[in-house]
Amino acid sequence: MQGYVIQVYYGRLRRAREIKDAFLELYPDEIVEIEYDNPDYKVFVGQYMDINLARAALAALKGRSSEYGGAFVRPKEIKIYNQNK
Repeated sequence: MQGYVIQVYYGRLRRAREIKDAFLELYPDEIVEIEYDNPDYKVFVGQYMDINLARAALAALKGRSSEYGGAFVRPKEIKIYNQNK
């Protein structure tokens, strides 16, 4: 379904993996994806059905760390998982 994610990185694969690993170390329950976009890679965090929730999460993320100062919300197809399993 159409939703929103926070893009925290765009660049080389090695750095994308480092950012993903570091993010998951701080936020182990968060969804983090690396996606190839020729010629580089993007790192997305979170999955939000509502843009206001995504913006609030982005503000909280930027408030906790200056490392994600360039992060932004963008629309993206998201998967909804059954949380009861």
